[in-house]
Amino acid sequence: TASTVADASGNYSVTTHVPQANGMVEAVATDAAHNSSTPVDVPYTNTPPTQPVVNVTANGDGGLTVSGTADANNTVTVTYPDGSTASTVADASG
Repeated sequence: TASTVADASGNYSVTTHVPQANGMVEAVATDAAHNSSTPVDVPYTNTPPTQPVVNVTANGDGGLTVSGTADANNTVTVTYPDGSTASTVADASG
């Protein structure tokens, strides 16, 4: 259980550094008079993204072009044979 006070704009944030399993996250707002809102339950899934689809094409200059698809908005990091890396973010379509 964690508690916080919303700021003047109504924003709040709480953080846990304890690894969490899949399950429900529940939030309840309580005012200064101790009146509580109806709980809001939001499912949380700690499921890793699917593996990206990877296509490698050799370029005429000896370099490589790596393309493919990944889960939408995921960062894909490519490590080349020489150990160098490059990253990109998959678009909303993956």
